[in-house]
Amino acid sequence: MIGSALDYVALHLLGEGPDDGEEGAMTTARQWILDNGIATGIRSWGKTYLPSLQTMCWWVENPDGDEFKHHLARVLDYLWLVEDGMKMQSFGSQIWDTTLATQAIIVSNMADEYGDSLKKAHVYIKESQIKKNPVGDFKSMYRYFTKGAWTFSDQDQGWVVLDCIAESLKMLNPPELFAVNVVETEHVECTAFIIHALLTFKRLHPMHQQKEIEISVAKAIGFLERIQWPNGSW
Repeated sequence: MIGSALDYVALHLLGEGPDDGEEGAMTTARQWILDNGIATGIRSWGKTYLPSLQTMCWWVENPDGDEFKHHLARVLDYLWLVEDGMKMQSFGSQIWDTTLATQAIIVSNMADEYGDSLKKAHVYIKESQIKKNPVGDFKSMYRYFTKGAWTFSDQDQGWVVLDCIAESLKMLNPPELFAVNVVETEHVECTAFIIHALLTFKRLHPMHQQKEIEISVAKAIGFLERIQWPNGSW
């Protein structure tokens, strides 16, 4: 993305038109940037310089266009001025932090004391679930569907993370999941989390995609059995 954005801006500044370039290079580049970022996805790249480059792309494309205006409106998510100068931030890790903090409260038997915090965390996790797939021809960009998943930070960040999906599902139904303390197993963490989440979901909704869930769980269990060490550990 860095190289594509820099080249696109440079070629525009050097006089290339929106449809110029060998074999429609500028058109192809513009579509690639659209499919990977689009107007409202300025924060989807996480690193501050990447959305800044996208903002530059849309400025050279059309200073009066909607893409540039939408990107410009999100600059304050990254940059702001205070008494000691300009500050900068990335997209954060809100979902990850919220799910792990919630687990810590529950396994510490402090749910009654922090009831209000747990209610707020539950609402935040529920509302942070992605409601739609990426815009554009996202499959051609080798991106997976995102509807129904969770990201590392928030919906705008847009890139789903397997750990965050599993942890968020667990937090939406914590009483059944914390009958005993969670034990983290290194190297197979993601697979174990997903098995746990799928089986919990199956208990709550036994008729929903029953066959798909059973196949996925069976394959995951088979994977864990195959990679187990001779001494029984992972």
